[in-house]
Amino acid sequence: MSILSAWKAWTLQMAVFAGAGTALVALLQHAPARVACFRGAIAWFAVIVLGKGTGWVLDKVEVCSAQAAKDLARAQAAEQEGGEA
Repeated sequence: MSILSAWKAWTLQMAVFAGAGTALVALLQHAPARVACFRGAIAWFAVIVLGKGTGWVLDKVEVCSAQAAKDLARAQAAEQEGGEA
């Protein structure tokens, strides 16, 4: 399992937890149900947006890391070929 797929699963779980928790706290503070739902939806959306943004960054880092590894392998192969000649 890659870090990116684990991050996506964790983000979805935390979004549900944040949304439900926020709505519950709002209800415990005697807010109307529609206000509690709205606050929960905002919390859910905020966690989803932050998670997607972080997932995008993780994806870019993974791509750059793979490219750097390929470049390093090519450089080492060229260095070995140059040393043998």
